[in-house]
Amino acid sequence: MKLTIFFDGQYWIGIIEKIDNQNLFAYKHLFGAKPTNSEVLNFVNKTLIRLLKTKKSSVNLTKEITISSNPKKRAREANKEVQKKSISTYAQQALKLEQENKKIERKVTNKSKKQELENIKFEMKQNKKKEKHKGR
Repeated sequence: MKLTIFFDGQYWIGIIEKIDNQNLFAYKHLFGAKPTNSEVLNFVNKTLIRLLKTKKSSVNLTKEITISSNPKKRAREANKEVQKKSISTYAQQALKLEQENKKIERKVTNKSKKQELENIKFEMKQNKKKEKHKGR
């Protein structure tokens, strides 16, 4: 498990990467202001456990390793890897997949709430018509 805390220009964000067998689970936590050591420790001891239990989607880790024979090319590739941000693309994929799942769930719940509200309004109109018809 790896915790990376970085500043994205507006907020401090923590990305947790957990590898289980050949699957990578990624979690994102928004700290807001720059977290102190005690806040990070509190997050790891309390909030992190709750986060680990909620995640269901993951990304399969299948990475092909290619070795070039040219030592200068290998040095350039190693330098590129060092210059990259520490968040892996697998973690980004896992976060995006979780975000899409939540979006679908939200659409389904909103649609059902909207349908229920329309049914209630329809019933109210029907009752109002009946009351008018009775002459009250």
